[in-house]
Amino acid sequence: MLISRTTKQLLNHGRCFGTLSTEVSASVDSLASPKPQFSVWDSIFKNSSMPRVPLSEVFPTAPSAQGVELSSYSTVPETTKFENGMRVITLESPIPYSSLGVFVDAGTIWEDPINNGVSHFLQTIAFKSTKHRSDYAFAHDMLNIGANPGCVTNRDHTIYSADVLPEFVPAVVSAFGDVIQNHLFHDSELATAIEKYLELLKDMETQPDVQIMEAIHEAAYGSSPLGRTLYCKPDMLGQFSTDFLRQHMKSTFTGPRMVVAGVGVPHGELVALSQDAFSDIGNEPGTIPENVYTGGESRLRSESGGLAHIALGFESVDWSHEDLLPLCVLQTMMGGGGSFSAGGPGKGMYSRLYENILNTYGWVESANSFSSIFSDTSIFGIYAVVEGARASDMIDVMLRELIEMASPVNSVELGRAKNALKSAVYMQLETRPLQLEDLGKQYITYDKVYSAHEIAEKIDAVTGPDIQRVATNMLKKPVSLGSWGTVQHVPRIGKLQRTLG
Repeated sequence: MLISRTTKQLLNHGRCFGTLSTEVSASVDSLASPKPQFSVWDSIFKNSSMPRVPLSEVFPTAPSAQGVELSSYSTVPETTKFENGMRVITLESPIPYSSLGVFVDAGTIWEDPINNGVSHFLQTIAFKSTKHRSDYAFAHDMLNIGANPGCVTNRDHTIYSADVLPEFVPAVVSAFGDVIQNHLFHDSELATAIEKYLELLKDMETQPDVQIMEAIHEAAYGSSPLGRTLYCKPDMLGQFSTDFLRQHMKSTFTGPRMVVAGVGVPHGELVALSQDAFSDIGNEPGTIPENVYTGGESRLRSESGGLAHIALGFESVDWSHEDLLPLCVLQTMMGGGGSFSAGGPGKGMYSRLYENILNTYGWVESANSFSSIFSDTSIFGIYAVVEGARASDMIDVMLRELIEMASPVNSVELGRAKNALKSAVYMQLETRPLQLEDLGKQYITYDKVYSAHEIAEKIDAVTGPDIQRVATNMLKKPVSLGSWGTVQHVPRIGKLQRTLG
């Protein structure tokens, strides 16, 4: 409550002459002292006989707290390998639900020009009719037990996954075995899937992130499997007949290329269920793909609101290389973000791309480091967005930052990047979907699983010279340039290569 002007005058007069009356003092005290405020709970419980006890005190008649001993569980995965080459891996969990995944070496890099895109198309029709149930029955069965099955395909893997209560694990494993081995691919279901897939392709034409990743892979790997599109082109869809898809599934989903993973599932149970559910899986290992990095350029002009999306990168190390973790630390060090970054103040503010690009050039919309890592190669670089007219300036800035990676590394910067990467590893493994993905992908890639602690120790061992070595080796490779949108002002690849020497 504000003190009135008259009262202020009386106060001033009293201070000067010492004649402030008792009445005025009482009046001022009543104005200055706030009245007690009552909460809505006071109104609701004012007639209650229940005692009001501060939270810092023990409530009368309350029983003493009883300690609860947490059940112990192993953090070491268990593994089993079948005669046909299929592997099973499980990890115990204290959380009372189970996560299941079937990981398959099936993606763009396992395809050829004749069937390019078939793996991604199959995820559209993954849970349709089989010899034993219709698509309606499959959906009904999964809804009835509260499962949430999904299928995702990327350039190297196809993953079937679901979360479910432990008592329904057998139903999910059986369902996955059914859709993988007994798919019918009815003509009517194929026609519907093709129609939906064409809509998906049309929608992706306006998604910059999708288009720029396609462009940089095409630029980097040319006619190699990794240079082909992840998505099925419209003119290829008509070739995917029922017999073609059945044969593709039979020859691709084989034991040596499959891992069944479970979190929160007893190992013996999942082994027995997998033996039964995947009894018809063959043992052909498949042809290991060979990718050749060439470097180059890929650009696509499109309506983008006047913006140019640019990706600039170089080849680097694969999943099994000793310099993998130095590469990951380098990416964390480079960091990046947007001009209006989400996640709260300070997110990523100490990364190089934030400090040297976003905080320096107001015309940059976003700048992020990226890496795309595979079993035999990877591509690392910067993805930036600017107004089309600024594309050439942006290229100069990106090149400078990429070249600077080979310079000596500040110890404070290195320590901050290593701590951030370790935090990211631990935090991601707290989420069940990423825990399952980590379990399955590590096992299908390495035939073993590294714990978060082992990974953290390897991160701690990364040194400044390690970072310099990785960066120097990258810069010796031909540069790759992908662009999408308003690309008229994006320089040609020859100019970039001359700048790099």
